[in-house]
Amino acid sequence: MLREVGNSVATLAISSGTICYYDRGRGTPVVLIHGMFGDFLDWEPVLDPLAENQRVIALDLPGFGASSKPRREYSGEFFVATLHEFLGQLEIRTCILAGNSFGGQLAMLYALAYPEAVSRLLLVNSGGFKQYSPVEKSLTEMRFTEPILAALTPQIAAMLFGNVFTKPSEMSGRYVAKQVAKLQRPDYPDYAHAIASSVRLSLSTCLLDRLPGERVTYLSSQRQQSASEIRVFDARKKRDSPRTEHTVCRPKKDGAFSTIPDGSSATLTLSVREGLPVRTKPLARRTLPRG
Repeated sequence: MLREVGNSVATLAISSGTICYYDRGRGTPVVLIHGMFGDFLDWEPVLDPLAENQRVIALDLPGFGASSKPRREYSGEFFVATLHEFLGQLEIRTCILAGNSFGGQLAMLYALAYPEAVSRLLLVNSGGFKQYSPVEKSLTEMRFTEPILAALTPQIAAMLFGNVFTKPSEMSGRYVAKQVAKLQRPDYPDYAHAIASSVRLSLSTCLLDRLPGERVTYLSSQRQQSASEIRVFDARKKRDSPRTEHTVCRPKKDGAFSTIPDGSSATLTLSVREGLPVRTKPLARRTLPRG
């Protein structure tokens, strides 16, 4: 469990409502964005370790967790504007930005809009690398409509979110219990609306064409992390999205990125100096939930 997590959580009023966030540590700000169906506690395995050496800020996105859930379309522009206003109120001019799954898509959108505000971009099992066909979009959207989400039962939710982890554990039990408890919250109907809208955004947001050049470099830490193990391929010719767990992007002055996704299942420990995972420890697959 997190130590003294209550003392590290606050809310901040912004134009669209309030944002709940975890804020702990000193040094270079590291901002963590959770994935679909998530909240800042999805980063639980790494919050304490990261806060030992830098300031860690993990927010509940608007529509998620304990943040406000306005009844509106959750567009990329809305999320980017919200994050920019949030960081501005915290007087954070530049940060290391990390995003998990859907949060990775939003992190890329933010870094593309404000490259000067992101010193390092790290994506954990990120979305945004696949162009879905109209049929794929339609079938997925049908599974995550607002009425279907609003009608979830505790039994279905437990089965759905229990499959996020490969084997039961204390952490997976807390995660499933958290998801089931959401069904009883007064704001759950608004949460279902936010999820349905966010799913549509995720399915329509492929960012490969906005990444630099014709090639994306992938580093697999299933082997030793060394330059000799870097594999390069043309990501735009790949039919399916790359199955990555970590991606490091370094914004350039012109707003482009150099990109290093990492295909491991590992704990996330940041090196502020290099912007790379410097310590990996194998865990159960999807320790940080895929959203």
